[in-house]
Amino acid sequence: EAQPAAYTAAPLTPQQQGELFQMEMAHRKAYAEKKEWEVSFTPEQINAIIADQIKKKNNKNDKVVGADLHFEGEKTVVRFTLEAEGGKFLNVELRGDPAFENGLFKGDIDSVKLAGKEPQFLLRKWLGLVVDAARQGQLKENNDPKGKDVFEGLKLVRREGERIRIIFDANHVPEPEKPEGGGTPEAPKPNF
Repeated sequence: EAQPAAYTAAPLTPQQQGELFQMEMAHRKAYAEKKEWEVSFTPEQINAIIADQIKKKNNKNDKVVGADLHFEGEKTVVRFTLEAEGGKFLNVELRGDPAFENGLFKGDIDSVKLAGKEPQFLLRKWLGLVVDAARQGQLKENNDPKGKDVFEGLKLVRREGERIRIIFDANHVPEPEKPEGGGTPEAPKPNF
């Protein structure tokens, strides 16, 4: 497509900002102590994190230019846009129940749309192969057969009510970002 899909992360409430701060502190502690890290996000919190990460990575010419997650009834909808060749964009929508257990994809993808339409047969087949590889723990980073599995550190990812629960294995807790200027992150200031 000629244009990327529009993504807007809704502003977080002071309570959601406070929760994110507590999650960040728990993340830092789990990483430092090499302990399992369990976290539970609302879609708004996930979208705020995604928007922040994409903004940082876009400065490094990453191909992801936008993404978000939301719930529609019992379904989880994940949308993302990749920059394609020639200044074009690939807008993707996945709908279903994305879940992982012990690094393996255990969920379902009910539908995939590209540019708002069902993908062509060959692309559907390729996506099926990617999902099968994720189910078997064979989805490797950078398609390197000797590389590590992309999802190996995820003990659990699943929707629980109106939140997404994630548990990282103690040996795979991602390294926390260093705050700008160093030091310890500051708690959010209340908006009065």
